[in-house]
Amino acid sequence: MSSEQVHEPLLGSQSRPAGAATVETVVKPPSEQTAQQGPQQHTSRTITIQPSPILVNHQPWRAICAFILLGALDVAINAGAGSAAARIGASKNGRDVTSEVVNTGALIGAIKSAMLISYEIISVSRAHYGVHFFAYFITTSLVMTFIFTVVVSLQTLGEGESPSASLFPPSSAKCG
Repeated sequence: MSSEQVHEPLLGSQSRPAGAATVETVVKPPSEQTAQQGPQQHTSRTITIQPSPILVNHQPWRAICAFILLGALDVAINAGAGSAAARIGASKNGRDVTSEVVNTGALIGAIKSAMLISYEIISVSRAHYGVHFFAYFITTSLVMTFIFTVVVSLQTLGEGESPSASLFPPSSAKCG
C-alpha cells in the first residue's frame, strides 16, 4: 500500500502565501468488505484556499484632490458652455448680446455643474436614504429646469443681483 500526497494550489500560485488556509482531505481505505475486490490506495489531498486581496487606499488625499480638480474643471467647462449657449440664443433671437446675457448663461452653467457635483458627493457618502432620494430629486431635469427658470427670471428682473438680500432679513429687522 502506497500513500500519495497531491498538492493543488488555487489560481496557479506555486507557494502558499501568508494567511492562506490549508484544507486537507484524507480518503480512508475502503472497508474490509471491499478489500477483497482489489488493491487499496491511501490518497491525501491538500488544497490551499487563498482569501481575496483587500484593496486599501493608503493615500486618500489623491482621490480627494482629483475629485476637487475634476469638479473645478467641470464647473469651468459648464460655465463656458452656458455663456456660449446664452450668446448663441440671444443672437438667434435677434437680441443684443450683452454682458448680462453672457453672465447669466455662465451662472446657469455653474449652478448646473455644482448641483450635479453635490449629487455625486452625496451618492458616494454614507448618508441616509432620504438624503439620497432628495439629491436625486433635485438633480432631475424637471427640478433643474425650474431652478434655472427662477434664476434667469430673477436676473432679468433685476432682483438677483444680491442673492443674500432674499435669503436674509435686513439688518435693521430684529429677530425674536
